[in-house]
Amino acid sequence: MLRIGSVCLSVLATIGTTGTLRCPHGLPGACAAPRALWLLVLAVIAAGSQPIAADTTTFVPATFGKYESKFVRSIRFPKGDTPVDIRLLCDATLHNDGRGRGLFCEGRDDHPEFHKAVTRHKARYLRVVIPRTDGRKQTVRFQFNVHFVRDADGERITLAPNHRHSMTRYGDTYSSPQRYEGPYRATTHCDLVFDVRVRGVVPADGGGARDVEIVESEANPSCVEAILGYFARSDYIPGFADGKPVEMVLIERFWRTPSRSRK
Repeated sequence: MLRIGSVCLSVLATIGTTGTLRCPHGLPGACAAPRALWLLVLAVIAAGSQPIAADTTTFVPATFGKYESKFVRSIRFPKGDTPVDIRLLCDATLHNDGRGRGLFCEGRDDHPEFHKAVTRHKARYLRVVIPRTDGRKQTVRFQFNVHFVRDADGERITLAPNHRHSMTRYGDTYSSPQRYEGPYRATTHCDLVFDVRVRGVVPADGGGARDVEIVESEANPSCVEAILGYFARSDYIPGFADGKPVEMVLIERFWRTPSRSRK
């Protein structure tokens, strides 16, 4: 119903379903109003009666998707005949073209042949589904693990888009939070050599990180302070489990060694 002054009108009685203006009883001169005015009134009423959806950010996390098999084929399983069950935890910067740069994996000292098998191409074959926020392509830091298995059934290599820090809660196929990579570098406050691991909780909306703390550190105090602040203030594509964004722990390493090679 539409109330004008003391007169209550039915909107459908005012403007017919065919768009024909009908004169409401009890409102002298109503038919003199331009049809466009009545249409405007109807539009305002209709808009006011609809619930307003809350603003939400949509995320598409980086995943291997259709590119997984190509990356797996680029990794040569080291020769041998003994049973193997080894995981390498890796990360890389994914640019907004979906290609990886700066691929590094842990385990070079403990499993040098397997480490070399993953990193020998320096991410030449690392390509993923492009990460997006509200449809916009993003450059992010991507964590994943590579699993080598040799047993009675043969040799196989599998990938998962996470660092295995939240397996107890989310299983082994979730994706870790992915930090946006921007032009700012907190490490400009660091000495030539440093190694800092930080831990924080990234909320489901990707806005910053809370409960940020040092896991381990070999760095000057101003370096540690800058990295903690950077990690807390950064924006993220949140962790995903079962197709939904969820709050999740993220542990990330910031480091620089004196040589060009990195562990």
